[in-house]
Amino acid sequence: MSIIGGPSIPTAKDVLRSYLRHGPPSDEEILKLDGFIDVVRDSADKLMESCTKPDTTSASLFVMARAYSDSREDIIPPDALVKIFLWHLSSDKVPSKLTPPVENDASEHAWACLLGLGHPKFTVALGDNADWQRRILKSWPGIFKWAKFIFNQRVTPESDSQDAKEVLSVLAYLICCFSTIPKLAVELRKTGGLIDLLTRLWVHKHAETYHASSALYLTLNGCMAKELDVVCNAGGGPQEVAKLALSRLKKAMNTPSPSAIHISTHTYVLNNLGRLPRHPLTACVLSEHAAWNVTRMLVIISKLIGSSLKPERYLQECVYAGFAFLRYGFIRDDSYKWVCQSLDAGLLPVIIELSLVVENIDHHHPKECLRHILRETLPKHMIYKSVIKVMKREMEDVDAEMVDRRVRKSYLKEDWMSLLLLTELRSNVAQLPKSLRPGGVACDNIRCNRSGKKNELRRCTGCHYVYFCSKECQVEGWPEHRPMCRLKNKQNIYRAGSQLMFYESDAKFFRELFASDASVHLPHLRKLAARKFPKEPGENFVICIDYTNPEYPAGTCSLKNINTYKFQDLGGDDAEIENMKRQDAEKLKQVRQYPKEFTLIEGTFVYGEQIFSRNLITRPNIWVNRVSFDNDDDSKWAWSRCENGPSGPDLLAMLASADSPYDELQNNFSGMNMEDID
Repeated sequence: MSIIGGPSIPTAKDVLRSYLRHGPPSDEEILKLDGFIDVVRDSADKLMESCTKPDTTSASLFVMARAYSDSREDIIPPDALVKIFLWHLSSDKVPSKLTPPVENDASEHAWACLLGLGHPKFTVALGDNADWQRRILKSWPGIFKWAKFIFNQRVTPESDSQDAKEVLSVLAYLICCFSTIPKLAVELRKTGGLIDLLTRLWVHKHAETYHASSALYLTLNGCMAKELDVVCNAGGGPQEVAKLALSRLKKAMNTPSPSAIHISTHTYVLNNLGRLPRHPLTACVLSEHAAWNVTRMLVIISKLIGSSLKPERYLQECVYAGFAFLRYGFIRDDSYKWVCQSLDAGLLPVIIELSLVVENIDHHHPKECLRHILRETLPKHMIYKSVIKVMKREMEDVDAEMVDRRVRKSYLKEDWMSLLLLTELRSNVAQLPKSLRPGGVACDNIRCNRSGKKNELRRCTGCHYVYFCSKECQVEGWPEHRPMCRLKNKQNIYRAGSQLMFYESDAKFFRELFASDASVHLPHLRKLAARKFPKEPGENFVICIDYTNPEYPAGTCSLKNINTYKFQDLGGDDAEIENMKRQDAEKLKQVRQYPKEFTLIEGTFVYGEQIFSRNLITRPNIWVNRVSFDNDDDSKWAWSRCENGPSGPDLLAMLASADSPYDELQNNFSGMNMEDID
């Protein structure tokens, strides 16, 4: 195409190519381009007519895309150019066969037009231009079909050329911008093949990670299993997708000047990839230490926020995305492992630092997520000795002054004090050491007594929260640590085959805790039995302790009859489940045969999103052989809050209203033992 009075097209095209390859054009080149722009401005109708023909040269379209991009506002009539670009991007022009690009062919026309539409001058204006949005919606099938064609035509997994990098950048940016406009986003999500294309864009080694990640997470919002399956297939499998997602987040947050918008985007991708329980992607994301890394991200963000209670938007987005991921990640399978990882990475200091920030965020969901973590998730996991050990260690290392300045002035005050008390109570049952030096961790080798700061010991790369003081100690302690460590169970990441559900130390602690709490609740239970079952002999009762009610974080008690009692249906029919069922049947038979000799205790607790029951037989029967206490007045027991317990002073309410500094309150409970409590 030639325009009278304008520069020759090859010269104008050279200006464009020069810019793409060598940076901004020279003053002389700009003058030539300005001359072309003046002609375009005066001949818009003729330009429109001549450029919507099959014989239009790709060079002229490249020039128009560049001229529009570099011109001052209103110099080029944008409506005319949008019509030209969309005309060349209609779906009927897409070739039926994939062939390399040739000068002036339809694919070169389409690529020039995608360059024009993918410029910020157009995408920024698009958000406020309802007419353009209608045109894009109408033309979207063709735009997408061309985007897919050009990607397949010009990009391979190993592409290193500048042209391939430009295709990746332009397509990711264009689809990302379209996805931020609600009217367009709805239509985009209905497009078959879009998630596949976006995943292939996202996984490419030269992907411009922010826009590719943003387009992917916006499209995956509210996705279901079939969409995540597409991501897995296009991304090389769930484990590869999970590794890449974590690597993108770690790269974004571990830079000298972290970008909040990039960090929040990569965290939102993780939220979408791990959103569905029991999906392979969820298991893989968590197995790649996502809980640990997201918590570390929040530590970094809390430092960037500093003392501000109303940080800028994208710092808030990081807080929102981080706590949302942890809130839901903590209720997936193997939940106690992810809780331990997060605690080790700094969850408690993050809660302290960000409690008032979250309270001041306008959106309610971050508040709900953080409260759920502190009020429900953490207390419900305090029946696992592995969690208690890390919680005790981290709780002793918090900054008491910051607790007073932040948490105790926030909506989380009572929840924090409740967790403090529960930590001390459970630490006594678990018989944990009274304390470590500030910032300290202990070597997990039971034959070693050394402790030190985290950076002085070696963190296990398998579970990510157990430490050893040396390689020798790690080797010596491996036989005990091996059953609980994920390294042994890598092949079971999809829950295939048998896998230890609980660490041996946790399973042992269940028995200790159930027996201890059954004795503590016995006065409550006797009154309950007299009230509801006055004619039933005490030896006929199964003592039930429920640790799933957040209103009673230390557990609440109830009774069942041994003669009608049924064990929890474990589901499944494999050999291990059948063996457990046979063992349960033998337990029940034994207790029913000798009811005065044994007590059957049922403990109910959370394991991810599931509610599990485990049973313990104790001897003798604690109903018949009354357990003696130094003081049987259970109303003096510090944790008498139970739905079947007597009314009395509420210790948590007293703690919450106490004016004493936090470190004094903490010291009051450090070293507490069960005899002190009774």
